[in-house]
Amino acid sequence: MQLLDNEYRGVSQIGRGTQMREEFREKFRVLGLKIAYYRKLRGMTQEQLAEAIGRSVSFVSQIEANNAADVKGVSLETPRISYALSQGA
Repeated sequence: MQLLDNEYRGVSQIGRGTQMREEFREKFRVLGLKIAYYRKLRGMTQEQLAEAIGRSVSFVSQIEANNAADVKGVSLETPRISYALSQGA
């Protein structure tokens, strides 16, 4: 029965959960770096991006500072952030 991906074969449930959390943290870290990169490329400040997506500067700052895994609603905000960055300052 192949219910588990080969990647997780033989890994305990507890270990797998920890591994998945770390993988998601890495993905959120990369997301934050990309958001900061494209925001700066577009000449936008964190304040301008926050205003464009209807969120606080603190929200944008936490995402860019690699705290995105701890911020609620990040994945739901990604399309709005992407749209705002495509529009520029």
